Amino acid sequence: MKPGKTASQLHPLRKRPLQEIQALFGARVEFEPEAPGRDRLFPQHSTFWLFLSQILRGNVSCSETVQNAQACLCRETGQTASPNTAAYCKARSRLIDG
Repeated sequence: MKPGKTASQLHPLRKRPLQEIQALFGARVEFEPEAPGRDRLFPQHSTFWLFLSQILRGNVSCSETVQNAQACLCRETGQTASPNTAAYCKARSRLIDG
């Protein structure tokens, strides 16, 4: 594979909404079940898709990613969430820690 080819192949995904990215790849990704009794704003599956979206969009800021999450949450549930990025950043670190 030529250098940069992967980046050019991913380019069409950069503009796609998070829901489309999930629809394209969701069947190929499995997640550990959440611990009983935990009701996280950013569970593992949501964090993974947000992080993937963040990277595909050119490694945009956590703030922009949280704004995207807020929009999805409001659209899907009518709920709102804080624009503070701390919970998302902590959730992202849990992805890496396993």
